Amino acid sequence: MWQKLDSVWRSWSLARQFAVAASLVLLPAMGFAGTWVGKLIEDGAMRRSAAAAALYLENFVEPAVQELATNVRLSEQNMQRLDAVLQDSSLKRRVLSIKLWGANGYILYSSRRELIGQTFEPTPSLRLAWLGQVSAEFDNLRDAENAGERALGMPIVEIYLPLRQRGSDRIIAVAEFYEDAEDLRRELTGAITKSRLMIAGLTLAMLGALFAIVRRGSRTIEVQRAALEGRIDDLTTLLGENQKLRQRLQLSSGRATEGTEVFLRRLGADLHDGPAQLIGVALLKIEDKPALLEGEAPQSETRVILQRALNELRHIAAGFAVPEIEHASLRSALATAVDRHIQVTGTAVGFEAVGLPAEVSAAVKLCLYRVVQEGLSNAYRHGGGVGQMVWAGVEGGRLVVHVTDTGPEKETEAQGVAMGLGIPGLTDRVESLGGTLDLARCPVSGTRLSVSLPLPLPLPSIQRQVVRL
Repeated sequence: MWQKLDSVWRSWSLARQFAVAASLVLLPAMGFAGTWVGKLIEDGAMRRSAAAAALYLENFVEPAVQELATNVRLSEQNMQRLDAVLQDSSLKRRVLSIKLWGANGYILYSSRRELIGQTFEPTPSLRLAWLGQVSAEFDNLRDAENAGERALGMPIVEIYLPLRQRGSDRIIAVAEFYEDAEDLRRELTGAITKSRLMIAGLTLAMLGALFAIVRRGSRTIEVQRAALEGRIDDLTTLLGENQKLRQRLQLSSGRATEGTEVFLRRLGADLHDGPAQLIGVALLKIEDKPALLEGEAPQSETRVILQRALNELRHIAAGFAVPEIEHASLRSALATAVDRHIQVTGTAVGFEAVGLPAEVSAAVKLCLYRVVQEGLSNAYRHGGGVGQMVWAGVEGGRLVVHVTDTGPEKETEAQGVAMGLGIPGLTDRVESLGGTLDLARCPVSGTRLSVSLPLPLPLPSIQRQVVRL
């Protein structure tokens, strides 16, 4: 249960938590303060009423009880004198009844004659009066001697007044009298109600002001928390993307290392099987002394062999040389790649360029040049150069190049190695520019190499490397 309450509490906003907590603290405190202030008002009113009544009655009652300084009972004459005092119109409007108490709860006099001479248990207020304290309170009229006052059915103030021997502080009797408290009760109720309303108003105003401040702070915290959570989500996404990029970088690095090794082995094989063999044959021709002595002329044959070796070296080096396309347009660069392929292979290639951008970076031109070069090379090697076509244009806000052929697929082991080296290298080159590469093969309809690069295109600078033989 506590865990559920804690979960609900934590799900609330700070403003709501403050409102609930402050209400649980301030509302009971407000009630207590209202009760306490009301009690202070009532006590103050009782003291003022008791003091006024005591001052008023002391002048009428005290002279009639002076004989109690020497006697334990009041004479009939003094009782009649007290009856006459109570019949006074001004006093009768205020005082409903009166009792004179002697020691040990003995009633010396009462406006109700049947109580005279009876003894009752002294109340706490009566004991305090014998100690010299004037007290007043709203009486609940539950004591046995209050049956007559209880029958009146009205709010009554009970006042105890110590009566002293004239000229000394000796208390010779205690006067208990009852006043009509209807007006006093009404005034007290109004004053207490006003004080409680004022306390309630101040408390609610303070609570409202604090709630407004806390709510504003809570909203600020919630906005900042939402922003922070959004940043954390973005950071988490970026970390995931960085992790993927790191993995791709590692994969690309591994590919590059593996491709370099394969390329070096292929280059070594091409140099060994091509130009090296031809140069070796030429050297053998030159060293054939008997043939020279017989008057043969091997120079022309040797020249042909060396020329073939030089052509082989130039053909191999052509794959490394960056063509002069840095200052050409993209369309011209792609057309150059198509023309070079036609010159080398003697096959027909269709070329169409639609809506190409006027300016792109050198890296993009070189990348797409290599794409066309590799795509046409693979089309010639694997498809026999049948139905070769190059299309370049803009689709969906991206720069797209398609290299297709319609020849049947044929793949030897050496050709598979060449294809395996070129496509991964092209993939790494295209992805480095934010693009994608797709290779689709079909035994019936041929092969399609597609590359897509984003627009606008980045403009990284590249260094040109020219190999000359």
